[in-house]
Amino acid sequence: MAEYILDLTSLYSNIDEKVEINQDILFDSEYLVNSDIVELKKVHVIGNIEKNLNGQLLLSVKVEGVMVLEDAISLDLVDYPFSCEIDENIDEKVKKGENTLDLKEILWENIVLEVPLKFTEVKDFSEFHGDGWKLIDEDEVQKNHNPFGELLEEFGEE
Repeated sequence: MAEYILDLTSLYSNIDEKVEINQDILFDSEYLVNSDIVELKKVHVIGNIEKNLNGQLLLSVKVEGVMVLEDAISLDLVDYPFSCEIDENIDEKVKKGENTLDLKEILWENIVLEVPLKFTEVKDFSEFHGDGWKLIDEDEVQKNHNPFGELLEEFGEE
């Protein structure tokens, strides 16, 4: 059985009170196909699965890792560290006939939620300019309320 497929028979049989999880998981490139993640470096997960008083299985883990994303401004590849906590009822995700859980699927569902809409490590915007345009940061926008002010002055309008 793969390292990320957890056998929960001992929980269902009341042999153990919880299943401890402390492992590194690698994600294949097939997971990354329809995401903004270029590469997902080793993901570490630590926590446990236990049965509550109602007999439901609860997953409680902390996930940490580094995803490689494309910088929104420079288009360079950058490391984006992330961490999240997962606390959820997993009864519906357990394969009943086998009493197994695919931990990788649950982790992936939560990791994609951590991908930022835009991410940049660019601090100096001066190198991003062209013929008649330049990239400015938010501080510059606040100082000059109209980013087209220079163009308007050039054409004699206000």
